[in-house]
Amino acid sequence: MTGTAGTVQISGTVGVGDVRVVSSRKVFSFGQSTPSGGYVTFGIWEYDLVAGTQQRRTDVGLSGNVGAQAEMARSGGQSKLLAWDLNTACAQIYDVASDGFSTCKTLSLPLPAVPAATATGDRWLVHNLLFDGSLNAVATVLPSDSGPGTIAPDGSAAYYPTLYGYQKVRLPDGALLERVRIPPNDARLTALPDAQRLVVWGVQGFTRVTVVDLR
Repeated sequence: MTGTAGTVQISGTVGVGDVRVVSSRKVFSFGQSTPSGGYVTFGIWEYDLVAGTQQRRTDVGLSGNVGAQAEMARSGGQSKLLAWDLNTACAQIYDVASDGFSTCKTLSLPLPAVPAATATGDRWLVHNLLFDGSLNAVATVLPSDSGPGTIAPDGSAAYYPTLYGYQKVRLPDGALLERVRIPPNDARLTALPDAQRLVVWGVQGFTRVTVVDLR
């Protein structure tokens, strides 16, 4: 680590909207292609930090094409990456071990989906829906959609934002374990991989960031 910063041009793109790094030191970026014949497409590009090579992944979406509102999320251990395309309702899992995306799993998810995963990627939480590592439905955690939440690294609990802070529920049955008050209104939660801290921050005008010690 030199402490210096640099830039990398992802060939064939005119803009990158989302970036995720996996444990093999590959960077996956969602972006818009360079216009050709008046048309643009969206896709996921890979940049290998070790080899310095890059490519557009053609094993995701429709031969590499995804919708403009596609989302990505990574497991806590960085070995799995979920890509979901609103246009086709197609969800796929990238596995570092195989260096490939799984076949498409059709999932109708809320928008924005904001998926969250355990450390190993054996569970994925999307709002009030819980899936296993192959994206098979496991449970409906809450009777109604309370918005995007996050999942504990071991998959034992989920955290959801509330008007007063957040609530912790047991998985998979959704039993209430704890209510925590953190003003002001918070809208996004992230459970850190060490399982000891929860990051709470606001959107839609709220700029407060709080780190909660869960020990």
